Amino acid sequence: MVGGIAAAAAITLAALIVGQYQTAPPSTIATVTRPIKPSLTLLEETGRVDDASNAGTVEESDGTSLQAWKYHVVEKDRMKDRATGLVVEVSQPRDEFLLMPVSAF
Repeated sequence: MVGGIAAAAAITLAALIVGQYQTAPPSTIATVTRPIKPSLTLLEETGRVDDASNAGTVEESDGTSLQAWKYHVVEKDRMKDRATGLVVEVSQPRDEFLLMPVSAF
């Protein structure tokens, strides 16, 4: 019985020692990829101001007064996918602020 336990322990120890000295396979393999050609063609670019409003007066730290104007701008791009022939319209709305100095007479 003692001999069987000793034999099992020796086999386990040998497996651990051999496992430490084995080299691992490389984790990554270099692959060659070809560049992807863009398949979208820009057909039209448009931009418009949907809304303009007075956002009030703003004062800077040096005491200068500025008039703030808020604009809602929408830019649209029409693109065509050469592979499928589909025409896609991408809309990009955003709010912009314009600060103009106030001059008093």
